[in-house]
Amino acid sequence: MKCDCEDVPLGRLLYCTAQDLFNAGERMLKSSDVTLEQMHVLKELTVNDGMKQKDLGEKITKTPANMTRILDRLEGKGLLERRNCPDDRRAIRVHITPDGIRVCGQGRKLFEAFAAEIFSGVTEEEMAVSRCFFDKVQANVSKFNLKAEEK
Repeated sequence: MKCDCEDVPLGRLLYCTAQDLFNAGERMLKSSDVTLEQMHVLKELTVNDGMKQKDLGEKITKTPANMTRILDRLEGKGLLERRNCPDDRRAIRVHITPDGIRVCGQGRKLFEAFAAEIFSGVTEEEMAVSRCFFDKVQANVSKFNLKAEEK
């Protein structure tokens, strides 16, 4: 397969694409008054409502300090609430509110339309190959990060 970007280093292409996707996502969510980070939290809570704050942070790969900041903002907007965990006094459980579910649903519709647009002209086969590629790259990045943490 030939493309117009063969002379661009793959790492650079990944970085630029990720940055463009991030910027587009932030622009799309601007009217919802949530960020991509915040939407990621809401999306996870629609699937796993009542997760412990620590587990939620690990699931979406955020540090405890970042999670506290994100949750403070979402709680201030009335999109989630934190409750003490009855079986572990040290833990906090995070629950999405009806407004949080509504905002997440609106965001999901925006991203479904966005995905249809950006994947226009991409075949199922190309998507399958890309999924395998990104899965391998992500696994390698995770291994790299684990090694770096051990040092």
